[in-house]
Amino acid sequence: MARSIWRRGERFVLGIAFGMVAWIIERRVLTAIRRRGEVAPSLPTPLAESVSEVERPVG
Repeated sequence: MARSIWRRGERFVLGIAFGMVAWIIERRVLTAIRRRGEVAPSLPTPLAESVSEVERPVG
């Protein structure tokens, strides 16, 4: 019986710990997303404007 109480307590504490970690990560990700929206988009590079072989028109 003592072991099951220990297991339940352990699962409860781990649940709280992982919940807090997930909450912190979520807050940081949302903050980064908001910050990224405020920054002007970077200038396009020639590599970004190139067309891959798959998209190249046949001609």
